[in-house]
Amino acid sequence: MEEEATGWDDGETRLDRVLETVVERARSLVSARTVMVLLEDRGLLVVAATTGDFEVERRGVRLQADGSAWRHVMSEGEAGRMAPISGRLATSLEELGITAEAALLVPLSYRGRGIGVLAAFDRTADGPEFGADDESLLMGFAASAAMALAAAQSMAEERLRESIDVAERERARWARELHDETLQGLGALRVRLSASLRLSPDEMGQAVATAVSLIEDEIANLRSLITELRPAALDELGLGAAIEGLVDNHAAATGMDIQVNLSLAREGGIVTERLDRELESSVYRLVQEALTNVAKHAQAETVWIDVTQDKTSVSIVVRDDGAGFDMDSRPTGFGLVGMRERVALAGGSLTIVSTPGVGTVLRGRIPLERPPRGLRHEDRAEI
Repeated sequence: MEEEATGWDDGETRLDRVLETVVERARSLVSARTVMVLLEDRGLLVVAATTGDFEVERRGVRLQADGSAWRHVMSEGEAGRMAPISGRLATSLEELGITAEAALLVPLSYRGRGIGVLAAFDRTADGPEFGADDESLLMGFAASAAMALAAAQSMAEERLRESIDVAERERARWARELHDETLQGLGALRVRLSASLRLSPDEMGQAVATAVSLIEDEIANLRSLITELRPAALDELGLGAAIEGLVDNHAAATGMDIQVNLSLAREGGIVTERLDRELESSVYRLVQEALTNVAKHAQAETVWIDVTQDKTSVSIVVRDDGAGFDMDSRPTGFGLVGMRERVALAGGSLTIVSTPGVGTVLRGRIPLERPPRGLRHEDRAEI
């Protein structure tokens, strides 16, 4: 069984990419100078995507929709053409810094519900007014665009819920670690020190020595937790050294035979250029989470890790000889959601192939260049 999760190269399944495609195709379809998509959000219309002659970035701007041509088009499901532009529409365009003589507004509707408006301004050929043929073309296109946007919104919301769930589980794990290890250790230390106040000088010396030993243990525990959050080697020595340290610690803790092959950009055995900090963190965490999964679920004896850098990306392969699992019926504890989310945010791709009784192979690829940021979450949340 195979499962794949991709980032920015996953076609029209991500909201930002779908929005970009919609405005570009709409502009070409009716030869418009400027095109926008506005999506409904709690009674307001949010500029979600733009293309054409925009002097400044306007995505994320929120407009009042009540009583406007925007609202009429969206609520009635009917297109609107205007030349010259006047009224509330003209006011909205002034707020957006858009100068236009003619407008064509068509509704974006899905299952009878208006989700937004697709707006084109100033036809560049035989314009600036738009004709009935332009309206018919854009209405037909908007019907398909609305379906794609609704699907992308649903996926974005689901990914957000998964991401929040993963974050909450991670917070709960850290809370348990701090409570069960550090807090209880400090509590025991307080009891010992309080009791030592009633001892003789000779007995107090032994009690203090024991307390010092407990403090050293807690320091070691805290260092271990801090290393899990972000290992110092990752910042000080780079990705290769951090992964080697991770492998050594993991092998010592689990008894597994872990064979690692690192092929990063080197010249004479020395790394010539450090990778982007976020990229290093993403690669390291992917290897770390894969090893954690193997230790928890795979019952493996041997793990093979390959991390290879080329001109465009870093590839990660983690393979084990463990029990494997059926991905159609896997439990939620495998942590695959977190790995998918991490790789997708980095703009990469992730493939996991597992066969019961044979083992599991994880293959990831993360590009060296960061993906375009697109809409910030606060600009598109709950749309």
